[in-house]
Amino acid sequence: MPVFQNISNAHLFLPREDGLKPDIELLPDRTFNGSEDFYNKYVNASPALLQRTTSGFAATTAVTTGPDVLTASVDGFIQNDGIVASAADAALNAQVTAGTSYSAFGLITWTDGVTTNVHTAYFSVIGDGTHGAGSTFSVGAADPVGPAQAPQAAGSVIDNGAGTIAFSFTGANANNTSVAVVYNPSLEGWRARYFVNPLLNGPNFTTIQTVDGSSRVTRKIEYYTGSKVGDPAKVTNYTYTGAQTEPDTIIEELHTLVAADLP
Repeated sequence: MPVFQNISNAHLFLPREDGLKPDIELLPDRTFNGSEDFYNKYVNASPALLQRTTSGFAATTAVTTGPDVLTASVDGFIQNDGIVASAADAALNAQVTAGTSYSAFGLITWTDGVTTNVHTAYFSVIGDGTHGAGSTFSVGAADPVGPAQAPQAAGSVIDNGAGTIAFSFTGANANNTSVAVVYNPSLEGWRARYFVNPLLNGPNFTTIQTVDGSSRVTRKIEYYTGSKVGDPAKVTNYTYTGAQTEPDTIIEELHTLVAADLP
């Protein structure tokens, strides 16, 4: 999850994304974790109150679920390609390019069964699913070099709906593993209620669907008729395996309309 820093030189009281109280109390230069969708309005304010920084990560729990697989689980869903890397991100992480949208990026730490060195490797992930078939993993070289096993792109899988990233290792016995992840949470839960209203079934609501070559719906966007760029909408993405007609996953997200969404 992105890290935001108070750059206002003032004592800020910011609302929480879930609407609960008390507010977030933030002294000058202090940081906190939050989603870009909600807190960007304070980044883009004039003058700016917050800036997104790479001074920290939302560290996740990580467990080895197999002899050569490390699964990291984040707190909730991951927004598909939901975070745009900044110049600061690129300066820190060699697997990241400024201006590119990622589902997640960060740092893996582990020791192996041969050496006593603590190894690290930066990574980034674009998309959703298995590397090479829905997602693209980029994993950097281990530092220091020479571990008996290391994370690799081949065989790695990200499941945005489940909020997990499974890294394939070149061998078994990776020990003391941890994963630090920068990601944007998918806006689920109570925010979806915004769309539960009589207009959903009336003439004042527009639905646009995208289908694949087998006439299966892969993406659906819903918004109030007459909306313009920058207005809120809901996007639903569907994934399928093989020739089946029922989707494997259905992921709903709050969305901000862009020109390409409008007819």
